[in-house]
Amino acid sequence: MSSTQPPDPATAADAGEFVERMRALRLWAGQPSLRRLERLGGDVPSTTGARVKALPVSTISHVLSGKSGDRLPRMRFVERYVAACLSACGLPVERGGEYLRRWLDAWRALAGPAPAGPPESEVDEARRQLPMDIAEFTGREVELDRLLALAEAGDAHAPAVVAIEGMAGVGKTRLAVHAAHRLVNRGRFGDVQLWADLRGFDPAGPAADPAAVLDRFLRLLGVPAPRIPADVEGRSALYRDRLAGREALVLLDNVAGADQLRPLLPASTTCLVIVTSRRGLGAVDGVEPLPLDVLAPAEATALVTRLAGAERFDDDPGAAARLAELCGRLPIAISVAARRLRARTAWTPAHLLAKLDRLPRVHASFALSYQELPDGPRRLFRLLGLHPGPDVSAPSAAALAGVSVAEAEAQLETLLDEHLVQEGTPDRYHLHDLLRDYAIAMVQRDEQAAEQRQARHRLLSWYLHTADAAAQRLAPHRRRGFPLEPCSHPAQRFDSHAEALGWCEAEHANLVAAVPVAATHGEHAIAWQLPVVLLNYLYLRSHWDDWIATHTTGLASAQALGDAGGQARISNGLGVAHSDRRELDAAVAHYRRALELFTDPGGRAWTTNNLGVAMVDLGRHAAAVAEFDRALVLFREIGDRTGEAICRNNLGDAHRRLGEPERAAAHLRDALAIQEELGDRSGQRFTQHTLADLCRDRGLLEPAVAHYRRAQALSEELGDQWGTARVLDHLGSTLDTLGEAEQAKDCWRRAADLLTALGRPEADDLLARLKP
Repeated sequence: MSSTQPPDPATAADAGEFVERMRALRLWAGQPSLRRLERLGGDVPSTTGARVKALPVSTISHVLSGKSGDRLPRMRFVERYVAACLSACGLPVERGGEYLRRWLDAWRALAGPAPAGPPESEVDEARRQLPMDIAEFTGREVELDRLLALAEAGDAHAPAVVAIEGMAGVGKTRLAVHAAHRLVNRGRFGDVQLWADLRGFDPAGPAADPAAVLDRFLRLLGVPAPRIPADVEGRSALYRDRLAGREALVLLDNVAGADQLRPLLPASTTCLVIVTSRRGLGAVDGVEPLPLDVLAPAEATALVTRLAGAERFDDDPGAAARLAELCGRLPIAISVAARRLRARTAWTPAHLLAKLDRLPRVHASFALSYQELPDGPRRLFRLLGLHPGPDVSAPSAAALAGVSVAEAEAQLETLLDEHLVQEGTPDRYHLHDLLRDYAIAMVQRDEQAAEQRQARHRLLSWYLHTADAAAQRLAPHRRRGFPLEPCSHPAQRFDSHAEALGWCEAEHANLVAAVPVAATHGEHAIAWQLPVVLLNYLYLRSHWDDWIATHTTGLASAQALGDAGGQARISNGLGVAHSDRRELDAAVAHYRRALELFTDPGGRAWTTNNLGVAMVDLGRHAAAVAEFDRALVLFREIGDRTGEAICRNNLGDAHRRLGEPERAAAHLRDALAIQEELGDRSGQRFTQHTLADLCRDRGLLEPAVAHYRRAQALSEELGDQWGTARVLDHLGSTLDTLGEAEQAKDCWRRAADLLTALGRPEADDLLARLKP
């Protein structure tokens, strides 16, 4: 396809190739940002008459990522998308009418005979993790042929492992991603495709822990969180087991070294691993090194003309080669410079070369783009060098720069249009490694140390206060119990539990990275407070490794401050984490340490209650009652009626297990009365469940069913799938005892469906129970 001509949609043989032509059209149009395409697409009336975006960013991203499988995008979407691309490169739609008709004709030709396959299941999508292919991939034919040959040759005794090795910015990731897609398109490795950025050379933070990468891979492979081993050796063994005999492609980007790589290697000969690294990995058995240098002169020149347009060099054919040399023949630097030339229609190649020639080599293309930015986007770009995590959103960038969200969004879009940031998913932006290095250099050169400290504090305190706002939605009846480090930038607010949980998940890596950065830069109050406010989220998602890591760092910061209350709260959180992992001796030790440090009666009350729960799990029910009794006194002294009701429910359950039904019933009645008075429907679902268990123990099956049904209704109302599944399990057993076999099976089926969706291991027991 000529770089001066737009892609021809008529050459697409199926829906996948049609979408590939759509990606190529965006590249031909100068790679406009998704947000710009949304604006150019305009509005259309919805079925209700309201005006909505014709090209929502999320829809464009979904279509161009190829996640629709073998289904074509809607024709109206294609029409608006093509028109927006034409507008983005300065061609009025009326002049491109014939070209637009070619797209619609191609769509109609494919829409008729092309079968619409079923959408992939969520599990299948989770196992296909490759990043989007690089549309402008150019050259590297020798290296690509060798990589594909190594992959196809295989080994009778071990998986193929190819390590693409070379300097930063040389195009290792581009080659790896392109080769992976080439293999998948050939029908290879269709079972599983995994990808991870191991951040081996990230100046903003430590390299990824192999244990954390394995935790994510195992979750993607369908392993429930409770079944993931705690140690890296156990996780690696389970990972190898899950990939055994399967055609799996694993792409490991930015590997730091052999120790980081070894646990992530599968054992099956049906697998292929593609690795990228700046270091040689010859110390790892079985690794085939594939050295990668800068682009060859002809390849670098071809990339320049492809991105900028060959017609721009008609009057000076040698300028493309000179531009490639000034960019060190590095793909990322060439990309920034060539796209700038394409976007600046008044510039000649000589004009661009003159500007670049005055700047240091390699960074020249970055420096030129940086220097010509308006003040706001230029300042935001360099401040991004201070960000601790892998990506930013407009709200977090606003906090970093101390501007409004609208200003930050506009500045990020400017950086995106200048190709200084990348948009991997809608509304989330990240820097290439070389550009991050350049941003760090610029912030150190152009910002005073005091402003760097202020920007970092704005961001970290914003994360703290926004995480606290999310925690208030996730656990609305819980008291924080301590004042937060002040924040000078408005925190984000959430209207629902789902919105708060979604934010935590999207920002997970940034929140985890923020804790050690805060500790390193002396923001010790934030370093211990952030893990504490994240506890409910980490509990909901069973992120034990990050939970323990952030709390361990937080504990050191609280100790550095001599803050006994902070140490106590962190120790309590560590106790909950170890209790959740059934490491009960460690949990008890942390709880006892917290109780030694706490002077706050609220903190003592909740920690004593948690210690009682650990005693129940240890089977020490009498000791549990003693702890709950102590906690109850404290809750009543401070007037925490939510905590009192939770504690009375726990007391009721402990007395039930001790065979003391009257005492159990008294506590449960009191708990329910408090919760009804407070309107605490969240707490009521637990108490109704315990009351049902008590009635079942006493042979009062009909009342038990009634309580289970109330607990079920409350759990469903609150969106508590895990709680609903547990109630349905117990309700089914009670109905089965009553002789209602079909109703029991219906409950167990519904519980099994919920548990399967949640990835909980209890689903296996229920499914076995349903077998004839």
